[in-house]
Amino acid sequence: IEIDVVMRNADDLVAFECKWKNAKIDRKVIVGLEAKAKHLGTTNIGCFSKSGYTEDFLDVITFEVTDLYYL
Repeated sequence: IEIDVVMRNADDLVAFECKWKNAKIDRKVIVGLEAKAKHLGTTNIGCFSKSGYTEDFLDVITFEVTDLYYL
């Protein structure tokens, strides 16, 4: 499996997907990341997106390019 970024958060892990494309992240990407994160024993996931998201994803940590300037 390939996971772009893994971060330790308190006592758990967060798996992140990074997409630098001109297309928005959709439900298919989120479902795929959830499946990959299970291999790490976590349900915590997040995404970094150049172009945003097709919908608001509850329980997903989301970042866009402009957010990276404030981290």
